[in-house]
Amino acid sequence: MMEGYTILSLLLCLSVASAISNVVRLGGVRKQDNLGWGVVEVYRDGEWGTVCGIGWSQEDANVVCKQLGFPDPAAYFFEITVWKFFGPGTGSTLLADVACTGEEASIMDCSAHSTGISPSCTHEKDAEVQCLESDAKRKMEDLEFYEKGDMTEEEKVAAEFEERSNDKMDSDLKKKDVIQALEDLLVYLEDK
Repeated sequence: MMEGYTILSLLLCLSVASAISNVVRLGGVRKQDNLGWGVVEVYRDGEWGTVCGIGWSQEDANVVCKQLGFPDPAAYFFEITVWKFFGPGTGSTLLADVACTGEEASIMDCSAHSTGISPSCTHEKDAEVQCLESDAKRKMEDLEFYEKGDMTEEEKVAAEFEERSNDKMDSDLKKKDVIQALEDLLVYLEDK
């Protein structure tokens, strides 16, 4: 009989964990759920809506990423200068002035306002995140995101040069791989 209670307890815990993650999702026109990119949307009072990004912090983004199931998450969040990278979101703005400590299990556990939200919290200012594994964040730290047309001519030339350099390196590596494979084949045939 005790075994039945253990299974029931486990199912209850799993359903609570599932319910926590079901109140947050990523939206927007450029969202990539599987990569953890998008506009932060929450489910509250029977509807999906967005979170105002004014005052959005690293801790807020980390809680969302943890809630979405990223193990040991590190979130890259977008500053005011690049809002709308993934947006716009849809629905009403349901949360504003979110202030997480980073220890919460859900964004709904963070201090926030759900009423009296400023009219300046439009979809142009939706909170956005890119959830990354900790080691991926280190690789992304120097990466800057640009909306189409935001790059200067000099930046475009530098990016094209780097891309051509990478293509040349890839080509050189492929040639080295072929040469190495042929050398290995010759050694193998000589041993026969």
